[in-house]
Amino acid sequence: MKIEKNNIKENIETAEKYMKNLSWNKNVKNKIKNMKDSLFVLADINKIILVLTNLITNAIKYRSEEREGHIIIEAFKREKNIVVSVEDNGKGIPEEYLEKIFNKFIQVKVSNDGKIEGTGLGLSICKEIIKAHGGEIWVNSVLGKGSTFYFSLKSID
Repeated sequence: MKIEKNNIKENIETAEKYMKNLSWNKNVKNKIKNMKDSLFVLADINKIILVLTNLITNAIKYRSEEREGHIIIEAFKREKNIVVSVEDNGKGIPEEYLEKIFNKFIQVKVSNDGKIEGTGLGLSICKEIIKAHGGEIWVNSVLGKGSTFYFSLKSID
């Protein structure tokens, strides 16, 4: 990994820009919210953008067909870490899967079009990337309401 000082806001804006067309095509609105320009981390920019694009892609893939999709991305300082959140108003994750979804080859259910998409490796790769940076990744979810994925990275003051 190529670890260097990064502005997390710039990383998030880059990832969101990469996902803009997919979001638009699937009728999902992305919003970057409440982010300071002064949030810096030591990280491999390409790996963090990979994590972000994976989380955004999953939010799009598991959106609810019953309402317009929304994704809110935030970053904030908590103690000595920067915490990034990717929140959606999608289908949510059944409680029995919350601990398992970061394991290899685990997929919660099929996408909106009835097809199984992907390999079930995305979140496990995200977990390994964040772990290699000394951070953590976790999720809060309510079935039928949506999910919020979080990850933390060490802050540079």
